[in-house]
Amino acid sequence: MEEGFVAGMKQKSYYVHTRTDLLGLIPKDAKRILDVGCGEGILGRQIKESADGIEVIGVEKDEGSYKTAVKKTGQRHSGRY
Repeated sequence: MEEGFVAGMKQKSYYVHTRTDLLGLIPKDAKRILDVGCGEGILGRQIKESADGIEVIGVEKDEGSYKTAVKKTGQRHSGRY
């Protein structure tokens, strides 16, 4: 497998990119966010840091990225699809 690629042949950068443009779209009264395709949890961590008391639930099918997200966010939600 070519360097920089992970399962499913997506570049590793796909799982670690930052989407700060999405932070402004979250309603101020949101209590829970579902982050589908959460990658390594970067956006989830940013959401938790920017909004006090908000719960972020991440879903990721790439096992390596999922494990990294658990470490970064301190939360674990499991599921398969």
